[in-house]
Amino acid sequence: MYISAFADTINITKHLFFTLEGSIDKYPITINIHIENPDNITENKKSYIDGYYKYNNFNTPIPINGEMDKNTIKFTAFDYDNSNKKEEFSFKINNSQLNNIINLGNGKKSIDLKGSWKNNNKKLSCNIDTIKPLGDKIHTVYDISVSKEYKDNTYGLSALYIENLKSSIYEGEIINKINNTNEMIKKINDDIAKVNLNEEEIFHEVNFYNFYNKFFNDNILCFTSSTEYYYGGAYPDTAISHLTLDINKLETKILTLSDFVNDSDKFRKTLQSEIDKHYKEIGEDDFTIDVINKSDSFYAETLMSRNVSINRYSDGISLHIRFELPHVVRALDDFEISFEKLKPYLKKNIY
Repeated sequence: MYISAFADTINITKHLFFTLEGSIDKYPITINIHIENPDNITENKKSYIDGYYKYNNFNTPIPINGEMDKNTIKFTAFDYDNSNKKEEFSFKINNSQLNNIINLGNGKKSIDLKGSWKNNNKKLSCNIDTIKPLGDKIHTVYDISVSKEYKDNTYGLSALYIENLKSSIYEGEIINKINNTNEMIKKINDDIAKVNLNEEEIFHEVNFYNFYNKFFNDNILCFTSSTEYYYGGAYPDTAISHLTLDINKLETKILTLSDFVNDSDKFRKTLQSEIDKHYKEIGEDDFTIDVINKSDSFYAETLMSRNVSINRYSDGISLHIRFELPHVVRALDDFEISFEKLKPYLKKNIY
């Protein structure tokens, strides 16, 4: 009798997403917040928070970072190019307000947070009136990773389970009618069981999701799907897709540069200038990526179809573009250009 002994690994990380609406003094603001491991808060620990705030009259998202415990929410908007510009937000919270944040569920609720906004020596009141799920639909998200090992072989799959919607993002698609995390774990296990880990050839293939440094608002939620794999040979590798959840349509998209900008000679020259400057800053003056000459450069020819994502970038947001390189150079280069520099070429009504 032959018995296969498999080692199972299950990791679950809880995330909260929500939108706060209020004002700094008399100026209306909207704050989109992400909390990783929110259960730390109810266990008298601190949780890291990140997100974006904007003045409603300007509609320009400003990145924030901070922390939250049972009694306070504190975060900062910091301009890395201007150390004198440091906006600090601080709020006291009670048990009822904490419960509204942790157990928000569906729909908008009053929260009545009283706090302050400070920028150097200037201090104003900052009051939050309401709280709601991100895009009125997304609050609690579980990042679920399951993998199995047999000898030197490993295979793993992941899902993002959206509790409010009883839906999951799984293998890049939305699947519905998943009632809880246990049902999602069972589905992943069933799919992993279809893979023959008894094969003699060594292989490693594990998929996982990540929200790190990604943009979100009431319309979209950006994240990455990464698959680490190794089937023997000289190099392991990682395949990364930048995905965007359209919250209104509840569908995942692989956005490309053409979704954001209109192609033109002026745009390409601007992008080329930023790429050249980037390589000069990192001491690689003799290396660049040609995005202008379509007949001579693969990068120029395929530029507009490149997968992109929206990331935080110093005091604003940027478009993240990945260029794959020959292994003799290195696997890839990540490049970012701020939306401020892209403004003359941006399409109307983007996210």
